[in-house]
Amino acid sequence: MISLHINPPGVEEEYLKCLNLCFGGWGDLRKYDWYFRRNTPYPDADLLTFKRDDELVAGSAVTYRKVALPNDCEIIVGIMTGAWTLPQFRNQGYFARLIEESLQLTARKGGALLLGFAVEERSSFRQLARAGSALFPGSYIFSTPRTEAHNSKSRLTRVKKSGPVISRLQEWLRASNKGYSRFVYASEQDFYSQFIDRPGDTEILTDDHGNFGIIERTADTNLLQLCLTAPDETYPALLIEALIKDALGNGRKLFLYSTQSGINHLARGLGLEVKTGYVTVLISDESRLSEALKLGATSKIEDTSVLAQADSQWFLGNWNIQSGDRA
Repeated sequence: MISLHINPPGVEEEYLKCLNLCFGGWGDLRKYDWYFRRNTPYPDADLLTFKRDDELVAGSAVTYRKVALPNDCEIIVGIMTGAWTLPQFRNQGYFARLIEESLQLTARKGGALLLGFAVEERSSFRQLARAGSALFPGSYIFSTPRTEAHNSKSRLTRVKKSGPVISRLQEWLRASNKGYSRFVYASEQDFYSQFIDRPGDTEILTDDHGNFGIIERTADTNLLQLCLTAPDETYPALLIEALIKDALGNGRKLFLYSTQSGINHLARGLGLEVKTGYVTVLISDESRLSEALKLGATSKIEDTSVLAQADSQWFLGNWNIQSGDRA
């Protein structure tokens, strides 16, 4: 017998075991708590599981955040996070049901949209696309054994995680995101919780040109969770070049994520590999979205794909999302 359970008590250990089985060492309890149990200004995360008799077979979480649209109106969104199905139960419709349940939970929590982040080559992306998601490009960028450490023209300096620094970085991010659909951070504490107080050790780095990066260190990888650079297009290249040299020089890898198309060309030029992915967007409450887009009450959407079409009144605009935004 198949049964759905929402926020079942005492499931943490088994759920974490399944995540690690499906994602090859996903993480520990500290990471689990950060993703699914930390306090935020938004609704508490929901955990969904399917059981066959008493055995877990599939699960996912919905975490909740706030997004500002290009017109600066803000909406609550849900994010499908850490979705998995055990290998022996795949291709039996569980992920499709998780999508449906996640949409309903998001609507009940006041959310207008349900977001997902997926690599194009994965089956989860294909299922989100089949569910009718609007698709916005996002790139997964990482070093490989072929990546070379160039003779960087910029040095990296570690910066103290002080209040003034956090305030400056939060304001810089806010200003650089204007005109895009983007995640918003209600306070310095909200920003700190998202980008600094993460499961792995983090560092704030700056280069000779005043650009900043926030790195989270996992077992063998430097995750560039936030990259803040001057408008001059050469500056991101100089910072990322320095970050590559720093990572490779310490026997580590570098990873970053971006929805900015220009980063792809830059990354490939620096010897990084780029995998195509998408921000997938489904509507959980059309009336809330219509209100945020300032459309009339009679405006009805016929196809979710128009959210990604620039000539549609329902167009959400381009997104500006980085690695650390996504959870």
